[in-house]
Amino acid sequence: MFKLFRLAAFVTLIGLFNAHCKKENETALEKQKGIHYKEINSTLNFNQTSGLKLDINEDGAYDFEIYKDKYKTDMDSLKGFFVKNLADHKMIEIKLTHNPLFDCMNLMSYLGEEVISGSLTEEYSWDSKNGLLALRHEPNPTFIARWSDGTAKIMAVRLSISGKTHYGWIKLRYSRENNSITVVSYGYNRAVEGPIKAGQQQ
Repeated sequence: MFKLFRLAAFVTLIGLFNAHCKKENETALEKQKGIHYKEINSTLNFNQTSGLKLDINEDGAYDFEIYKDKYKTDMDSLKGFFVKNLADHKMIEIKLTHNPLFDCMNLMSYLGEEVISGSLTEEYSWDSKNGLLALRHEPNPTFIARWSDGTAKIMAVRLSISGKTHYGWIKLRYSRENNSITVVSYGYNRAVEGPIKAGQQQ
């Protein structure tokens, strides 16, 4: 009888321990939900030797890099700011805008509050090709292109995290005075396949 009592008590303790572990796991999962947001205000100009690498989901691996490049021939000289995908991620890019000199495409830009999700209109696509931010034809002193008017803009990103899709954004601002690109902030939705508004912080 005493052995049966000890066995019942042991089974009860195991049950309580498992329930506690399950609750802790559920609490950890709850913390994973919501919007991950970070403000960084890091700037890249043509005097720097390396680009700006971003670890958006903070897993220790870089996701995107804001970088600079140049192309020179006897007839022309070009400099540009670009975004490079460093993993299995994608950006919203504009179809039929491929630039063979830099092997890039024009990036779609948002001003804020637009919803980023898997739904796109016909002229855009989720692509992993490098994205163009600003371009300069020398000796012209200023950069041109969609992102170079000095207004802060937002690019959409689709992250692949452990094989699952997460939507996010990166906010950038070009300075005409300094001919530089600043990564202002970024964010992504921790919920798998969950949409996010451009610039959403919480």
